[in-house]
Amino acid sequence: MNHPPMRSLVPHAPPMLLLDEMCSYESTRSACRLTVRADSTFSGERGVPAYVALEYMAQAVAAHGGRRSLAGGAPAKIGFLLGTRRITLARSHFAPGTDLRVEVEAEGVDEDPRLFTCRVRDEMTGEIVAEARIGVLLPEDPDALIEARESVRP
Repeated sequence: MNHPPMRSLVPHAPPMLLLDEMCSYESTRSACRLTVRADSTFSGERGVPAYVALEYMAQAVAAHGGRRSLAGGAPAKIGFLLGTRRITLARSHFAPGTDLRVEVEAEGVDEDPRLFTCRVRDEMTGEIVAEARIGVLLPEDPDALIEARESVRP
């Protein structure tokens, strides 16, 4: 199955769009992939810090939501990462050239899921290198929320 380009699913542009493509989609789960790059915004001497996996997972959740919206004939919605109750990282860094698969699964069957179980796997070894359960906020009017946030900044 062909999937839309990541830019139509995730409201980011390079260099902050970190995922390369969607691999699979079902109504409650999706998988995306990426190759860790030496020129990544987050790359340092040892590669990309493993905590960036949380952003990989958040973008995969956004891609899932975007694909779900497009499948229903609506444009992708803007959402916000609320946080995680638990994150496990099996590595300290991801080396450039590492291929990662990011799997997300919605918990529950709400019209707009807000809680996801996420895993990042090293595609070469199959090892789970990061796991988290993350929550997202899907406001009715994201622009109003952004404006309200901007108005309280010092």
